[in-house]
Amino acid sequence: MNQIDLHIHSTYSDGSYTVEDIIKEAQRKQLTWYSICDHDTFAAYDNLSTWPKGLLMGIEISAHDNLHGKDVHILAYGMKERVHIEKLCGYTLKNMEKIAKWQVKQLIENGYDITWEEVKRKAEPSTSVYKQHIMQVLIDHGYATEIYGEEYHQLFKNKGICMHKKEYPKVEDVIEAIHQDQGVAILAHPRLSRVEALISHFIRLGVDGIETWHSSQSEDAIRYSHCFALANQLLEVGGSDCHGKYGKEPEIGNSNPLMWEGDVEACIMKFMNRQENL
Repeated sequence: MNQIDLHIHSTYSDGSYTVEDIIKEAQRKQLTWYSICDHDTFAAYDNLSTWPKGLLMGIEISAHDNLHGKDVHILAYGMKERVHIEKLCGYTLKNMEKIAKWQVKQLIENGYDITWEEVKRKAEPSTSVYKQHIMQVLIDHGYATEIYGEEYHQLFKNKGICMHKKEYPKVEDVIEAIHQDQGVAILAHPRLSRVEALISHFIRLGVDGIETWHSSQSEDAIRYSHCFALANQLLEVGGSDCHGKYGKEPEIGNSNPLMWEGDVEACIMKFMNRQENL
Protein backbone atom coordinates (compact mmCIF):
# COMPACT_ATOMS: atom_id res chain seq x y z
CA MET A 1 0.00 0.00 0.00
CA ASN A 2 1.29 3.45 -0.90
CA GLN A 3 1.58 6.23 1.66
CA ILE A 4 0.53 8.90 -0.84
CA ASP A 5 -2.76 9.26 -2.71
CA LEU A 6 -3.19 12.60 -4.43
CA HIS A 7 -6.22 11.76 -6.55
CA ILE A 8 -9.44 10.81 -4.74
CA HIS A 9 -13.05 11.68 -5.65
CA SER A 10 -15.87 12.37 -3.21
CA THR A 11 -19.65 12.68 -3.31
CA TYR A 12 -19.20 16.31 -4.34
CA SER A 13 -18.49 15.07 -7.90
CA ASP A 14 -18.69 11.48 -9.16
CA GLY A 15 -17.39 9.54 -6.17
CA SER A 16 -19.44 7.53 -3.68
CA TYR A 17 -17.39 8.30 -0.54
CA THR A 18 -18.15 11.32 1.60
CA VAL A 19 -15.36 13.68 2.60
CA GLU A 20 -15.62 12.26 6.12
CA ASP A 21 -15.24 8.70 4.74
CA ILE A 22 -12.12 9.72 2.80
CA ILE A 23 -10.45 11.46 5.73
CA LYS A 24 -11.21 8.56 8.06
CA GLU A 25 -9.85 6.01 5.57
CA ALA A 26 -6.73 8.10 4.87
CA GLN A 27 -6.06 8.30 8.60
CA ARG A 28 -6.76 4.59 9.10
CA LYS A 29 -4.24 3.74 6.37
CA GLN A 30 -1.81 6.32 7.76
CA LEU A 31 -1.38 8.15 4.47
CA THR A 32 1.34 10.79 4.64
CA TRP A 33 -0.25 12.94 1.93
CA TYR A 34 -3.63 12.74 0.23
CA SER A 35 -5.89 15.00 -1.81
CA ILE A 36 -9.55 15.12 -2.78
CA CYS A 37 -9.56 16.11 -6.45
CA ASP A 38 -13.19 16.36 -7.43
CA HIS A 39 -14.12 17.31 -10.98
CA ASP A 40 -14.31 21.07 -11.44
CA THR A 41 -15.21 21.88 -7.83
CA PHE A 42 -13.61 22.70 -4.47
CA ALA A 43 -16.83 21.88 -2.59
CA ALA A 44 -15.16 19.05 -0.64
CA TYR A 45 -13.09 21.64 1.22
CA ASP A 46 -15.81 24.13 2.04
CA ASN A 47 -17.21 22.58 5.23
CA LEU A 48 -14.11 21.27 6.99
CA SER A 49 -14.20 22.24 10.65
CA THR A 50 -10.47 21.51 10.98
CA TRP A 51 -7.85 20.84 8.33
CA PRO A 52 -6.62 17.23 8.67
CA LYS A 53 -2.91 16.53 8.72
CA GLY A 54 -1.57 15.51 5.31
CA LEU A 55 -4.53 16.80 3.29
CA LEU A 56 -3.53 18.88 0.25
CA MET A 57 -6.14 21.02 -1.50
CA GLY A 58 -6.70 19.72 -5.02
CA ILE A 59 -9.07 19.71 -7.96
CA GLU A 60 -9.33 17.89 -11.30
CA ILE A 61 -10.24 20.32 -14.06
CA SER A 62 -11.83 19.24 -17.35
CA ALA A 63 -10.15 20.83 -20.37
CA HIS A 64 -9.91 20.58 -24.15
CA ASP A 65 -6.82 20.83 -26.32
CA ASN A 66 -8.06 22.50 -29.47
CA LEU A 67 -4.84 21.91 -31.40
CA HIS A 68 -5.12 18.12 -31.21
CA GLY A 69 -8.86 17.78 -30.57
CA LYS A 70 -8.34 16.01 -27.24
CA ASP A 71 -10.16 16.21 -23.93
CA VAL A 72 -7.67 16.23 -21.07
CA HIS A 73 -7.75 16.55 -17.30
CA ILE A 74 -5.48 18.90 -15.40
CA LEU A 75 -4.93 18.37 -11.69
CA ALA A 76 -4.21 21.43 -9.57
CA TYR A 77 -2.81 21.57 -6.05
CA GLY A 78 -1.90 24.07 -3.38
CA MET A 79 -3.91 27.07 -4.58
CA LYS A 80 -3.66 30.16 -2.41
CA GLU A 81 -6.71 31.58 -4.18
CA ARG A 82 -9.62 29.95 -6.01
CA VAL A 83 -11.37 32.76 -7.88
CA HIS A 84 -9.93 32.17 -11.37
CA ILE A 85 -10.39 28.40 -11.30
CA GLU A 86 -13.91 28.64 -9.90
CA LYS A 87 -14.92 31.13 -12.58
CA LEU A 88 -13.64 28.77 -15.28
CA CYS A 89 -15.22 25.66 -13.74
CA GLY A 90 -18.57 27.35 -13.14
CA TYR A 91 -19.36 27.19 -16.85
CA THR A 92 -18.34 23.52 -17.02
CA LEU A 93 -20.61 22.55 -14.13
CA LYS A 94 -23.60 24.39 -15.63
CA ASN A 95 -22.98 22.72 -18.98
CA MET A 96 -22.68 19.28 -17.34
CA GLU A 97 -26.01 19.78 -15.56
CA LYS A 98 -27.66 20.82 -18.84
CA ILE A 99 -26.33 17.71 -20.60
CA ALA A 100 -27.42 15.42 -17.74
CA LYS A 101 -30.94 16.85 -17.89
CA TRP A 102 -31.00 16.22 -21.64
CA GLN A 103 -29.80 12.63 -21.09
CA VAL A 104 -32.55 11.94 -18.57
CA LYS A 105 -35.08 13.43 -21.01
CA GLN A 106 -33.85 11.03 -23.71
CA LEU A 107 -34.27 8.08 -21.37
CA ILE A 108 -37.81 9.12 -20.39
CA GLU A 109 -38.80 9.59 -24.05
CA ASN A 110 -37.49 6.11 -24.78
CA GLY A 111 -39.60 4.42 -22.15
CA TYR A 112 -37.46 4.49 -19.02
CA ASP A 113 -39.69 5.18 -16.03
CA ILE A 114 -37.43 7.59 -14.14
CA THR A 115 -37.56 11.29 -13.26
CA TRP A 116 -35.08 14.13 -13.20
CA GLU A 117 -35.97 14.79 -9.57
CA GLU A 118 -34.87 11.33 -8.40
CA VAL A 119 -31.65 11.58 -10.40
CA LYS A 120 -30.94 14.93 -8.72
CA ARG A 121 -31.59 13.38 -5.31
CA LYS A 122 -29.25 10.50 -6.12
CA ALA A 123 -26.52 12.99 -7.08
CA GLU A 124 -26.68 14.97 -3.81
CA PRO A 125 -24.47 16.63 -2.61
CA SER A 126 -22.57 16.65 -5.92
CA THR A 127 -22.17 20.01 -7.62
CA SER A 128 -23.35 18.42 -10.88
CA VAL A 129 -25.12 15.29 -12.14
CA TYR A 130 -22.92 12.59 -13.65
CA LYS A 131 -23.74 9.52 -15.72
CA GLN A 132 -22.88 7.38 -12.67
CA HIS A 133 -25.82 8.95 -10.85
CA ILE A 134 -28.12 8.30 -13.78
CA MET A 135 -26.94 4.70 -14.00
CA GLN A 136 -27.50 4.20 -10.28
CA VAL A 137 -31.13 5.28 -10.70
CA LEU A 138 -31.47 2.85 -13.63
CA ILE A 139 -30.09 0.11 -11.38
CA ASP A 140 -32.56 1.05 -8.64
CA HIS A 141 -35.39 0.61 -11.18
CA GLY A 142 -34.06 -2.72 -12.46
CA TYR A 143 -33.02 -1.46 -15.91
CA ALA A 144 -29.37 -2.32 -15.26
CA THR A 145 -27.36 -4.48 -12.89
CA GLU A 146 -24.09 -2.54 -12.78
CA ILE A 147 -22.89 0.97 -13.56
CA TYR A 148 -20.44 0.07 -16.31
CA GLY A 149 -22.30 -2.91 -17.72
CA GLU A 150 -24.04 -3.56 -21.02
CA GLU A 151 -26.76 -0.95 -20.48
CA TYR A 152 -24.18 1.77 -19.86
CA HIS A 153 -22.32 1.01 -23.08
CA GLN A 154 -25.56 0.91 -25.07
CA LEU A 155 -26.79 4.24 -23.70
CA PHE A 156 -23.68 6.37 -23.21
CA LYS A 157 -21.29 4.89 -25.80
CA ASN A 158 -21.38 3.75 -29.44
CA LYS A 159 -23.84 6.46 -30.55
CA GLY A 160 -26.29 5.57 -27.78
CA ILE A 161 -29.27 7.80 -27.02
CA CYS A 162 -27.42 9.47 -24.12
CA MET A 163 -24.23 10.33 -25.98
CA HIS A 164 -23.55 14.05 -25.97
CA LYS A 165 -20.43 16.05 -26.72
CA LYS A 166 -19.15 18.05 -23.75
CA GLU A 167 -17.68 21.54 -23.98
CA TYR A 168 -14.65 22.24 -21.81
CA PRO A 169 -12.43 25.32 -21.44
CA LYS A 170 -9.21 25.46 -23.43
CA VAL A 171 -6.35 23.70 -21.68
CA GLU A 172 -4.12 26.78 -21.89
CA ASP A 173 -6.84 28.81 -20.12
CA VAL A 174 -7.05 26.15 -17.40
CA ILE A 175 -3.28 26.22 -16.83
CA GLU A 176 -3.31 30.02 -16.72
CA ALA A 177 -6.16 30.06 -14.17
CA ILE A 178 -4.28 27.60 -11.95
CA HIS A 179 -1.17 29.77 -12.04
CA GLN A 180 -3.22 32.92 -11.36
CA ASP A 181 -4.52 31.19 -8.22
CA GLN A 182 -0.90 30.31 -7.31
CA GLY A 183 -1.33 26.58 -7.74
CA VAL A 184 0.58 23.98 -9.71
CA ALA A 185 -0.84 22.37 -12.86
CA ILE A 186 -0.35 18.63 -13.35
CA LEU A 187 -1.21 16.65 -16.49
CA ALA A 188 -3.47 13.84 -15.23
CA HIS A 189 -3.09 10.18 -16.26
CA PRO A 190 -1.44 10.82 -19.67
CA ARG A 191 -1.82 7.26 -20.97
CA LEU A 192 -5.44 6.91 -19.85
CA SER A 193 -6.23 10.22 -21.57
CA ARG A 194 -4.33 9.07 -24.66
CA VAL A 195 -2.11 12.14 -24.67
CA GLU A 196 1.17 10.48 -23.73
CA ALA A 197 2.70 11.40 -27.10
CA LEU A 198 1.72 15.03 -26.47
CA ILE A 199 3.48 15.56 -23.13
CA SER A 200 6.01 17.92 -24.75
CA HIS A 201 3.10 19.99 -26.09
CA PHE A 202 1.58 20.37 -22.62
CA ILE A 203 4.97 21.29 -21.19
CA ARG A 204 5.12 24.13 -23.72
CA LEU A 205 1.67 25.22 -22.59
CA GLY A 206 2.97 25.50 -19.04
CA VAL A 207 2.12 22.38 -17.02
CA ASP A 208 4.26 22.03 -13.91
CA GLY A 209 4.15 18.26 -13.65
CA ILE A 210 2.82 14.84 -14.61
CA GLU A 211 0.67 12.30 -12.77
CA THR A 212 3.36 9.66 -13.21
CA TRP A 213 1.97 7.17 -10.69
CA HIS A 214 -1.73 7.15 -11.55
CA SER A 215 -3.30 3.78 -10.76
CA SER A 216 -3.77 3.00 -14.47
CA GLN A 217 -0.14 3.60 -15.43
CA SER A 218 1.82 0.48 -16.43
CA GLU A 219 5.52 0.10 -15.74
CA ASP A 220 6.52 1.39 -19.17
CA ALA A 221 4.04 4.29 -18.90
CA ILE A 222 5.56 5.24 -15.54
CA ARG A 223 9.05 5.07 -16.98
CA TYR A 224 8.00 7.21 -19.97
CA SER A 225 6.39 9.90 -17.79
CA HIS A 226 9.19 9.79 -15.24
CA CYS A 227 11.85 10.35 -17.90
CA PHE A 228 9.93 13.36 -19.27
CA ALA A 229 9.58 14.77 -15.77
CA LEU A 230 13.27 14.39 -14.98
CA ALA A 231 14.38 15.85 -18.31
CA ASN A 232 12.14 18.89 -17.89
CA GLN A 233 12.42 19.35 -14.11
CA LEU A 234 8.71 18.71 -13.63
CA LEU A 235 6.83 17.77 -10.48
CA GLU A 236 5.38 14.25 -10.28
CA VAL A 237 2.39 12.97 -8.34
CA GLY A 238 0.42 9.76 -8.03
CA GLY A 239 -3.04 8.67 -6.99
CA SER A 240 -5.63 5.93 -6.98
CA ASP A 241 -8.32 8.03 -8.72
CA CYS A 242 -10.70 6.24 -6.37
CA HIS A 243 -14.42 6.78 -7.08
CA GLY A 244 -15.72 4.15 -4.63
CA LYS A 245 -18.63 2.16 -6.06
CA TYR A 246 -18.91 4.64 -8.95
CA GLY A 247 -15.67 3.50 -10.57
CA LYS A 248 -13.41 0.52 -11.18
CA GLU A 249 -10.28 2.19 -9.84
CA PRO A 250 -8.42 0.92 -6.71
CA GLU A 251 -9.44 1.89 -3.22
CA ILE A 252 -8.05 4.88 -1.33
CA GLY A 253 -4.33 4.52 -0.68
CA ASN A 254 -3.72 1.96 -3.45
CA SER A 255 -2.30 4.41 -5.97
CA ASN A 256 0.02 2.24 -8.04
CA PRO A 257 1.91 -0.92 -7.04
CA LEU A 258 4.88 0.39 -9.05
CA MET A 259 5.06 3.69 -7.15
CA TRP A 260 8.57 4.37 -5.95
CA GLU A 261 8.15 5.81 -2.48
CA GLY A 262 11.50 7.60 -2.32
CA ASP A 263 10.94 9.40 -5.59
CA VAL A 264 7.38 10.34 -4.70
CA GLU A 265 8.37 11.68 -1.29
CA ALA A 266 11.10 13.75 -2.93
CA CYS A 267 8.56 15.12 -5.41
CA ILE A 268 6.14 16.05 -2.62
CA MET A 269 8.88 17.88 -0.77
CA LYS A 270 9.79 19.67 -4.00
CA PHE A 271 6.15 20.65 -4.38
CA MET A 272 5.91 21.90 -0.78
CA ASN A 273 9.10 23.93 -1.17
CA ARG A 274 7.75 25.46 -4.35
CA GLN A 275 4.53 26.49 -2.62
CA GLU A 276 6.44 28.11 0.23
CA ASN A 277 8.42 30.18 -2.28
CA LEU A 278 5.40 31.47 -4.23
